[in-house]
Amino acid sequence: MGNSFTLPKFKSKTRTAIQRLKLQINKKSNVATNVTRKEIIQMLREGKDESARIRSEGMMREESLVSAMEVTQMMCDLLVTRASYLNTSKQCPEVIVNIY
Repeated sequence: MGNSFTLPKFKSKTRTAIQRLKLQINKKSNVATNVTRKEIIQMLREGKDESARIRSEGMMREESLVSAMEVTQMMCDLLVTRASYLNTSKQCPEVIVNIY
């Protein structure tokens, strides 16, 4: 019923996911971080401690999200490089199961 695994389709979709992750990582890390840090510094100089705290929490959340996307990207890279091996084996190798 269309639930079969095909190696070329898997590699194609995984590479697409990697490219999308790269775009999101660049988008979130470059623009937002520099502007937000400057804004936080300015708010602290103006005595707006509560607003600076809220902005810094948001910035930390974004940095955590970027880190998670980077780990996901590395996992996708690993899957692409090991895809041929995964296709020929009957069970998922312990190396991949026990990564994290």
